[in-house]
Amino acid sequence: MGRVLLVCDDSAAIRQLAEGMQQFAIATEVCVDLSSALRLLEHKKFEAVIVDVGLVQADQMLAQVRLSPSNRTAVTFALTDPGKPARSKSSRIS
Repeated sequence: MGRVLLVCDDSAAIRQLAEGMQQFAIATEVCVDLSSALRLLEHKKFEAVIVDVGLVQADQMLAQVRLSPSNRTAVTFALTDPGKPARSKSSRIS
């Protein structure tokens, strides 16, 4: 079928999403950090990109999908956790 890039550092979420996509024959590549995900975006084509907005600079990752020549038409999803605040490059860590 297709290929999905999952950018998330929550092992339970990764397991659930990867198992669900496997049932539909969707290949899933998992990155737990943004730097490795950004490298993959440069070299591979994905039909969808799923980003955990709880990661630092998740907004940068979502923007980079649109700037990638081979992935600008990929469907993007944002994972949220109501128990955690969304973080961005402008978020401060105390």
